[in-house]
Amino acid sequence: MDTQFLQIFFGVIYTSTLFIIGYILWKKRIIRFRFGSYVGFVQSHNNRSCRARYKLFNGFEYFYFRFQKGATVTLKYSVQVEKGAITINLRNKSGEIYTKTFEEDGEGEFDFMTASKWHSIQFDGKKTKGSFFAEFIVK
Repeated sequence: MDTQFLQIFFGVIYTSTLFIIGYILWKKRIIRFRFGSYVGFVQSHNNRSCRARYKLFNGFEYFYFRFQKGATVTLKYSVQVEKGAITINLRNKSGEIYTKTFEEDGEGEFDFMTASKWHSIQFDGKKTKGSFFAEFIVK
């Protein structure tokens, strides 16, 4: 009877410890949970481009890219919006470099010089339907 009590006691301690550690990591934003709706979401990416098409996209997607410091890079993007809105956010370690919101089809380019190696591009969809494509060209 004592061993069964000890097993339950240590199980509760173990589970509580995991929840506390998870909560602390979530509060410090080390762990993030993504909630969203993804219906018919198909994506692909490589070391210089990313693309996706979707019937419903309500959430966000990050893609990470690595460049040499001091390089001149051109971001080419194309967005098709059948309904809703989508926002493109380009970031480096220091913060946001470029942001643009689309409520209809669009495309464009943005040139920037890299100050750090790692960059990310975030697509934030607001109940949108369509597709996006982004490509980085290093000069």
